[in-house]
Amino acid sequence: MPELPNLLRQRLAATETGETQAHPDADTLTAYMEQSLPAAESKTVIAHLSVCEPCREVVALSQALMVQPDTQTVLAPAPAARWRRLFKPVFGAAAAVAAMAVIAVMMLQLPQKNLSHSGTTATTNSPASQPAQERQQKRQRRTKLRLSNRNQLRRHSKQTP
Repeated sequence: MPELPNLLRQRLAATETGETQAHPDADTLTAYMEQSLPAAESKTVIAHLSVCEPCREVVALSQALMVQPDTQTVLAPAPAARWRRLFKPVFGAAAAVAAMAVIAVMMLQLPQKNLSHSGTTATTNSPASQPAQERQQKRQRRTKLRLSNRNQLRRHSKQTP
């Protein structure tokens, strides 16, 4: 097969020298085979091929090389693996939003839990839950303790010069 272009040139050269009729050059015949010639030039080549047997032979030999399939195969892209679809930007954004939602819920719940723990102790000691007499008694005890602590500190400070 690699010798075919040399063979084509030899045939064209032999027919050009033997006859007075101008033969189309190899590029023109190739363009004719590829059907890329303008209509007027294509008609000229067809007219020449109808009377010139060596050029018809060259075209016949060239056709064997230029056989094209009737249908072209189109390859479909291979489907992506299931785990690779998770790395798409849409899923990445969804994961980021979900993570932010979890963090926001945790941030909102933790202070409420701390308040609820301290709130339970505060509600039992809160003044609103106890009767007025008990509140007054507690105040009196606190003031007595404060006064007694102050008196003890004064005595202690006077005794230690």
